[in-house]
Parts: sequence; C-alpha cells; structure tokens
Amino acid sequence: MRVIKIDVERQEVYETDIENSLDAFYQTIGNGCQLIETATILPPHKKGGYGDVIYVDEEGFMSVGNVKGFFSINNENWFANNGIIVGSEMTEDGIKSSDCTWELSRIKDLISFDAKL
Repeated sequence: MRVIKIDVERQEVYETDIENSLDAFYQTIGNGCQLIETATILPPHKKGGYGDVIYVDEEGFMSVGNVKGFFSINNENWFANNGIIVGSEMTEDGIKSSDCTWELSRIKDLISFDAKL
C-alpha cells in the first residue's frame, strides 16, 4: 500500500510501500510507536475516497527525552515525531485503509519541520 511518510529526523517527506496492517503503521511511524491517532483527515483526491488520514504516535508528546522532532500541517498544528498519510475508502463493511491519494509534491508543500518547539 502506498503511504507518504513525514520523517522528522531526516526532515523529509517521501513515499513508501507498506503492508496494510496496524503493525506496519507502527513500524513505519517508528520511534517505538505502539498507539496511533488521527492527526487530521485530508480531502480525497479520487472518486469513492473517504479522505486521506494523517496518523501520528498518540504518545509522541509524552516521549520525554525521546522526541526526534516536530512537524506541522499548514503551520497550524504541531505533532511530535513521525507521521504517515494513508488513503481510506468506504466499503460495505465500513472504512478501510488504502493507497494514499495525494501527490507527494502537494504534501511537501503543506509540511513544515522544527527540531524542537
């Protein structure tokens, strides 16, 4: 599954392919992530899409001494450590994760980094 990773240590935003599983989300976010939360939902860029979701480590700000950096979307909200952007689509059984629908270049324009706040 195509996701976009927001990497605060490298201060880069890039595409990667991962398995569609919660464990793969944890591993891709990294830094010992064991619990994710929705940071925001971006509008869909394809028909039938529910919207792309930015997931972050729910315990990111509680990782005192282990925060690798911060990122912001449109300089509005700041999140600790890495994030991933995953597509979502509505199915008969509810919403399921899918390929990210946003173009990498557009996401790069939305993201700002800061080593410390």
